Amino acid sequence: MNANKFIPSDGPNAILAAGKLLRDLFGFSDFLPFQKEVIEGIMRGEDLLVVLPTGSGKSLCFQIPALLRKGLTVVISPLIALMKDQVDALCARHLPAACLHSSLRHSESKRILDDVRDGRLKLVYVSPERLRDGFFLNAVLAACQNPPLWVVDEAHCITEWGHDFRTDYINIPDALDLISGDSQLVMFTATATPVVREDILRQMRRESARTVCGSFDRSNLYLGCRQASSKAEKLRTLSELLRRAGPGIIYTATRRQCEDVNRFLQELGKNSDFYHAGRLAHERAEVHDRFMTNGIEVVSATNAFGMGVDKSDIRFIIHYAHPSSIDAYYQEIGRGGRDGGRCDCILLFSRFDRKVQERFIIDSTPDADAVQDCFNAIMSAVSDSQGGHGLRELVIKRAFHEEHHVELFEMEKVGLLSRRTVMCGRASVYLPGDLGRALRLCSPEQMKVLVALEKSIRLSRKGFAQSVDLNAFRQEHFPETGLFALEQTLLQMNSRGIIAYRPADRSIYYEVRADSIPDSARRSIEESVSLRRAFKNRRLKMMIEYGSLRSCLREYLLTALADPTPKPACGFCDNCL
Repeated sequence: MNANKFIPSDGPNAILAAGKLLRDLFGFSDFLPFQKEVIEGIMRGEDLLVVLPTGSGKSLCFQIPALLRKGLTVVISPLIALMKDQVDALCARHLPAACLHSSLRHSESKRILDDVRDGRLKLVYVSPERLRDGFFLNAVLAACQNPPLWVVDEAHCITEWGHDFRTDYINIPDALDLISGDSQLVMFTATATPVVREDILRQMRRESARTVCGSFDRSNLYLGCRQASSKAEKLRTLSELLRRAGPGIIYTATRRQCEDVNRFLQELGKNSDFYHAGRLAHERAEVHDRFMTNGIEVVSATNAFGMGVDKSDIRFIIHYAHPSSIDAYYQEIGRGGRDGGRCDCILLFSRFDRKVQERFIIDSTPDADAVQDCFNAIMSAVSDSQGGHGLRELVIKRAFHEEHHVELFEMEKVGLLSRRTVMCGRASVYLPGDLGRALRLCSPEQMKVLVALEKSIRLSRKGFAQSVDLNAFRQEHFPETGLFALEQTLLQMNSRGIIAYRPADRSIYYEVRADSIPDSARRSIEESVSLRRAFKNRRLKMMIEYGSLRSCLREYLLTALADPTPKPACGFCDNCL
């Protein structure tokens, strides 16, 4: 369907148009609480952090404005399954939406990029890692007659993953600045304590964004906490809990626990399977699909089994071991009872489980000595490849990056390394017309780049260059120009038809900017690690307090999440009955 079909006025009548789309396209008679407020804020151009519980219609809060506004909406989402679910639902209504992900064939990705570039899409869903892809940013910039709306779905991942597991979340603001200095950003999540909300806004550099927060109270979730001092006691309690009908999920803290619990379930005669990140992708997909279609009654899982699980009739969620925070706990139990029916959410609490989470905190926050070891390995690799002379750059292999991404991130923060976040090593450059015409189309800054390209590779004579080393080009002609500035100029030249610019190498490049780690940098790393550990430990402490409560469990959860509604004793948890 033509994307331009969905462009009414964005003035005072926008909310009337939104209501019409809600009824005519999505089949709902009226807005749910907070939906109208959020849509109005987006249409006014506000930056927002929206914290609304599961079932409150968050997706429509940005999908409807995306259809109403002029220009593209980019939705940053953590999981392929989440992207596909939303895009499939939109496409079923013949709406102009697509998702770019790693499982697509090259021809499919190219078609979607062409659709973005030519303005045929209103929504495109991507992972945060896609924002390092010059091809994608190239297409977005080409479509930018109107500034894009940027949406971060499942925004709690910025805090949960951005500091250590998927550091590309922290680079989102840089990518937005590359496209447009005044980009509008809207962030959505179902759960975030005040500390997490503050961290999200700080990391996204949107401290002044308005926060819209609804009630987190899910009255159909029964909350329970059973003390268990040993593994045997846990299994005995688990056996008693499993007398209730499924389907259900049992969350564990480790992969080993996950597999042990599944064996125990099968010994009990349960139709079960297990899910964790150590299984092959097709095995995980099979477990997910079988659970969603009732081929499996119970899944034993780590937190890897999470945001893509949108099953309405989950009747119990048992935590064999507690997670790292109240936020994580509420996210996980929030997958139960989405049909409005009762779901029993029971935590098997043991004080010994704290040690597992404390180990996770230490492992995810390597200290200055670990950073020093990683830096030494990098310096050795640089010396071996370049003899210690000239520009010191290093291609990081994917396996090394996955193992040491936190150490690399710490070195970036203190200026020891500079990551080529967007522009990689080589690109193809084409001159579609004659040089004189191209120069007439250039701004003064673009003209400098085109003249330098002509001097380096004789574009007017050849018409194209299939493999330009842009790192060497920058060093020779623009050594004082930042990577983002040069990349943005090239992207803008591409969007105006001056050149065709196609970055080719998707490797991870770092420029090494120091011979050693100075004392000041080491102190900064130690301070950063200390602050992050304290942040994680503060959240863990709240989880431990929940497991030790004698008062109302629901009241504690809602207070921790800063729920705005009154919090009397609920009468529907272990401690109130």
